[in-house]
Amino acid sequence: GDAAIKIQRNTSGAFACHYDNAGPPSKRSVTAVLYLGRADGAAVSDQDGGALCLAPFLRRRARFRPLMNRLVLFKSDRVLHSVERWRGASPRLCVSFWFEGPVNAPEDLV
Repeated sequence: GDAAIKIQRNTSGAFACHYDNAGPPSKRSVTAVLYLGRADGAAVSDQDGGALCLAPFLRRRARFRPLMNRLVLFKSDRVLHSVERWRGASPRLCVSFWFEGPVNAPEDLV
């Protein structure tokens, strides 16, 4: 399958809860986010914000701070997620990858 890549330099902002694949015609199967820390090279602190919050259906929620070299992978069509507002003095750097594959199978629909 195909893949898409997005390089991000976030100075503020947040993302509300969403799926990276909310249904056809999207073929996104797996999302990967590689965090590259702060643009100024300083360590990411809790006060900087920008955490990725995963809320998989009927599973325990998880919160991942955007620490340097952290890689987070999740199913694009099954894991609801959000990103907390970035408040750091220096931009947050990350690379997002979306890999296409089999998704939204008829047996998955209710």
